[in-house]
Amino acid sequence: MSLMNTHAPAPTVKLFSRRKWKVGFAIFFIVVIAFLMFPRPVASSKPAIPKIKRIPVVAQTLAQSRRVRQTLSFPAMIVSQQEAKVVAKSSGTVQEARALLGDSVAEGALLLVIDDSSGNTLKSGPVNQAQLASDQAGVSYRLAQASYQNILESSQRDLLQAEISKNQAQTGNRNTQSIAEASLNTATLAVEQARLALENRIVSATQSEADAETNAALVAETAINTCKTLITNVNNLTGLDEDHSVVVPYSYYLGATRSQTLIDAQYLYKETKRAYSAFLELRFSDASDKVQKTLLLAEKVKALADATKLLLDNTISGSLLPQSSPTGASLSGLQSGIAGIQSQINGTLVQLNGAQQLLANVALGNQTGLDALQKAYEMARQNLESMKANSGNQVDQAGFGQDQAENQFENLKIKLDSQVAAAKAQLDSARLQYENSLVGLNSLSGNYRIPAPIAGVVTRKLFSVGDTVSPGQLLMTLSRSDLTKAQFFVDQETLPSLAVGMVAQLRTSAGTSFEARVTSISTRADEATKRFMVEAEPKAGSHLALGTVADIFLDLDQVSQDPTHFILPLSAIDVGQNGNRVTLAQDGQAQKAEVAIVRISGEVAEIAADFPPDALIVVEGNRLAQEGDYLRVKN
Repeated sequence: MSLMNTHAPAPTVKLFSRRKWKVGFAIFFIVVIAFLMFPRPVASSKPAIPKIKRIPVVAQTLAQSRRVRQTLSFPAMIVSQQEAKVVAKSSGTVQEARALLGDSVAEGALLLVIDDSSGNTLKSGPVNQAQLASDQAGVSYRLAQASYQNILESSQRDLLQAEISKNQAQTGNRNTQSIAEASLNTATLAVEQARLALENRIVSATQSEADAETNAALVAETAINTCKTLITNVNNLTGLDEDHSVVVPYSYYLGATRSQTLIDAQYLYKETKRAYSAFLELRFSDASDKVQKTLLLAEKVKALADATKLLLDNTISGSLLPQSSPTGASLSGLQSGIAGIQSQINGTLVQLNGAQQLLANVALGNQTGLDALQKAYEMARQNLESMKANSGNQVDQAGFGQDQAENQFENLKIKLDSQVAAAKAQLDSARLQYENSLVGLNSLSGNYRIPAPIAGVVTRKLFSVGDTVSPGQLLMTLSRSDLTKAQFFVDQETLPSLAVGMVAQLRTSAGTSFEARVTSISTRADEATKRFMVEAEPKAGSHLALGTVADIFLDLDQVSQDPTHFILPLSAIDVGQNGNRVTLAQDGQAQKAEVAIVRISGEVAEIAADFPPDALIVVEGNRLAQEGDYLRVKN
């Protein structure tokens, strides 16, 4: 180090430093140029958006909320598909029992033997008595057949003769009626023409009166508006209104030569304005009433116009009211204006009087025309009635003959029908007695030896050997143990969801499951429970003990019939003291909405609510979401 400092020449050191400085300056210049040429990133002045915490939920649409599928279970009783009740057919004593409780029997096998109450055996008294009764019933039946045939033949002959007499009377009556009808046609046509003329006149009269009333009402409305305008114009010219809504600078000149004219004009203006206000509160019975009351209002306006004319005649000109002026108010201008008002109210009175007279003339003309046509109509009717009376006697006489023949025919028919019906009833009764006697005879032996109506197991035995039994008494019940079915009950709300053929699962208390199918649905509720019985048959080969209780499971669709009702899981509803609410997903945020619970079925509830069409109802995760929370919705 010291050696270099001692022997290194100074110029060499200065040259090295100058070059180093030039290189550094060049580098600095290049960096500055690059900085100016290339754009610099502009730092954003906005704060960083915080990450929103979203609550995961499951939601469904309104359409998805109108239907829900749930599995419902019902307790079911296992019974036989085929069951037969064995009853006693006659009185007697049980002599022998061939089957006991729990025994399996074949169809037709002898179950028990009954003796009659007197102790006789099978071929004793009852059979003989039945044979005798059958023979007697056969004789009565053959006699009834012969009697019925005789009455039927004689009735037909008598009825044919009466029908010939009736037809002859009907022909004579028709000929008489034809002559009478021809004479009445002209009179009837005259009545109809008179009636049409009267009705047409009534229609035209009604239309003319309606038109007159419409025109009169329009005249009255125009007059009312004119009166209102003229009252306002009078005030605009004179400033007579007490409310001083119009102020005229020449008020001191009004009635200057005769002050009483100003007092009179002010009084009439006040009265006319009061009358107009009272008029607006009136209700009119018809157009004539409206025209009459409008005429009274117009007369008051005319009196006001006349008083105002007199007032201006007694008004003097001055600096504020020159005699004439090309611009602004002038006395001659006021007098010309009130003259125009008088002309308008006079024209209005003429129109109102004309409308009133027109109403009276139309009513009078219509009434006169209607009275004349009414008299012509009444005369035509009287003429028709007179002709009816003249021809009616002839028709009545012919009709009397026809009625008499028809009555004789009908009475004879009734009499003969009664005789035939009585004979037929006797024949039917005799035949029924005979057939019943044969049935009784043929089945008597079966009343004492009772066979099995079906093959099955004795599930009930209600007698002992030696017991006395009576007809209709239940003795045994046979059931098919190999063919079983499940019976259960559902409420009225569940009933519409069921259908014959629906698949169900049957589960015993031991945990064994069988597939079953709904085969019967009752349409009438049990009177005590108000529930409906449903039957389901398990698949063949299912071993189910009769009389046991099992559970049956059904997958049912519950559908809302009301468009404002929805079906949701109970977990999706927040139940509270202040009402029931559900959570809606609106624009990614939670919104609580009030609902009304209509009914609860199992794990779901039907609710009533008015939701927007695009609403999403949260069905899972609603407990975690509060009003306004952000949601991550999964459908």
